[in-house]
Amino acid sequence: MKLVINSCYGGFGLSPKALKRYLELKGKQAYFYKQTKYNCSDNYVEFQRIDNVENLNELFIYCTTDDQGKVINNFPDNTFSSRDIPRNDKHLIQVVEELGAKANNICSKLKVVEIENSRWYKIDEYDGYESIEYRDIDDEWELAEDNDE
Repeated sequence: MKLVINSCYGGFGLSPKALKRYLELKGKQAYFYKQTKYNCSDNYVEFQRIDNVENLNELFIYCTTDDQGKVINNFPDNTFSSRDIPRNDKHLIQVVEELGAKANNICSKLKVVEIENSRWYKIDEYDGYESIEYRDIDDEWELAEDNDE
């Protein structure tokens, strides 16, 4: 079974380009927003849609699957996070294999690893750096199985 882990300190995350490709494979559209006005300095909040994410690799970009307009005055609704994607999702694996280093956000270095099927495992994380641990059986561990979604 293949799965994706982060191989550096910082934390798991996809670049905007990778998020866009992932959602495209799922049959969805991706829209990205960046905060441009802040209550503390501007006395109001504003987010602007970013249409070109080809070389965008900032940390605080928000992705949603519905177009909320070019400029919005509140936090985007229905934000989508790469942290919610199962690590053995076949589309996630495809994106990381296709894009290589361009799949990484500024805090990640993603890699596809292969583990034995029918093994109990968990992704162990220390300060964002991840590794695979194995065990015979435990309620906190997951069984390695291919994901056909």
